[in-house]
Amino acid sequence: MLPVVFLAFSAVARASPEPPLPWLDSSFSVQLGAEVVEFKMECPRGKLARLSAARGEQVVDAPMDLLAELSISESCSGVSTRASHETEGSTVVTGVELRIELSREYIREELWVSFDLKSFKFTGAQRLLTYPGESTQVTRVQL
Repeated sequence: MLPVVFLAFSAVARASPEPPLPWLDSSFSVQLGAEVVEFKMECPRGKLARLSAARGEQVVDAPMDLLAELSISESCSGVSTRASHETEGSTVVTGVELRIELSREYIREELWVSFDLKSFKFTGAQRLLTYPGESTQVTRVQL
């Protein structure tokens, strides 16, 4: 009976989840109809240092000075993509939304970056920050 009690106490002592593993860089391609857009992110020591999009020889970088205004943490640990549509219910894809995970321990932080396919540029970003039991704080910046 004593070992069972010891195990219960050791499980309680560890309150924080394991931190996510930060990565150095990531590149991925998104097929949008006949087009392929390649996104590249550089995150040395987990800090987002560069975000770019390429279509053939055409390359555009997100303005990191404007993204810095969002005070994002230094813990890049994941990314997902969503299609932006012309209107709600439309099948016409006009852009890509990148959702970069920056979560740490119990704090959930995401950076959503919008990319417009027609103008081929990054158009906006928002930081979503949620502490346990509180409403999500949203900060936006035009790029």
